[in-house]
Amino acid sequence: MAVTTLTGVATPVTGAETTVISIAGGPFDNVSVYYQGGLGGGGGDIGFALLATVDGTLTQIAYAELPGSQIPQLIEWQDPTNQQSFPATKANSETNQNVRAGGTSYTITIIDLSQQIAPATAVPRQPVTVTIAGVDEFDTVADGDISELFSLAPGASGALPAFSGWAQLMDVACDQSNLVNVTVTIFASNTGGLVAPIKEITWGGSGGTIQAVLRGLELPVATSFIVQITNNAQVTQNVTLTAITYSVVASSGGGGVVTLTGNANGPSNNNTVESFIIESVDASVPAVDFTHVGGLYYVGISGLSANVTVTLPNPFLAGSAVTVKDEDGSLANFNITVSDEGGATIDGSASVVMNAASPGPLGSYTFTKNGNGNWSLT
Repeated sequence: MAVTTLTGVATPVTGAETTVISIAGGPFDNVSVYYQGGLGGGGGDIGFALLATVDGTLTQIAYAELPGSQIPQLIEWQDPTNQQSFPATKANSETNQNVRAGGTSYTITIIDLSQQIAPATAVPRQPVTVTIAGVDEFDTVADGDISELFSLAPGASGALPAFSGWAQLMDVACDQSNLVNVTVTIFASNTGGLVAPIKEITWGGSGGTIQAVLRGLELPVATSFIVQITNNAQVTQNVTLTAITYSVVASSGGGGVVTLTGNANGPSNNNTVESFIIESVDASVPAVDFTHVGGLYYVGISGLSANVTVTLPNPFLAGSAVTVKDEDGSLANFNITVSDEGGATIDGSASVVMNAASPGPLGSYTFTKNGNGNWSLT
């Protein structure tokens, strides 16, 4: 199935939840929610709750406290492990754009968290517009690749043709030759709903090649994506803008021996990779051997005659994991050092050494990419 999206409007009320919208058609592997409005009133934040209907029961699965906004925004949900009750505390919470949860339908409720009643002279609380979008994990569109030369007057903007959704990732690049100053903005757009900026970066300088502006940007659920470039300089600029969208699907190439050990046929009957194997005999494993930016990797090490290294890839999708296994007891005599190619830490350390003491001969460690861009060791 394609992206399912719906938009609703409601006014938040102090002390009482108000249902904005419900969307059926689940279960969805990924759900993203956008909002706009809610200014005025007592000036407090708005509590947003995402609820899923599971076996006939409505259950809260995500929560966020956000101020009213004049422009559309993608909701960053709080870490559910920090929630107590509705409304939940937002202290020390982490955020996430996409929610993964089962259910046959999904509902958004809002509540006005203002601590005092707005005075009579205050502007009434504005209604809140909410767009919810859901999709099956494996129902991704074909990769997109668009490039265009723009001649931009001072202050002018241009945009590439829209990319269809849903895709998991996006790269954007622009020609750095004699480039003065531009801003690239990526928008998520939903049919009949909100169009929200999800990433913005200002770029300038000079160079003779195409330089990546954004690489491996994780995309929220949306029916399409728009890449816009704006000239911030006081002179006309000619600049080539290129963007691609792609997903974690089976492909060939790269280093090492990669074998598909598990796949899933999505609704469009396209195989989507879940796990891979990299076998190394008496050799280090470089980051280039990880030919996909996510998934479940098994790295089997054997036949060592010297210490070796395993370099974890960066970027790599949060929630993805790499298991490094001593297959023949080589750790009795030699070490395997694991680190990240981009400097991300592993449980706070720059590297982890696998040796005879830990995890020991025939032992293994699993490295999981967490939400803050580092790795957790299990």
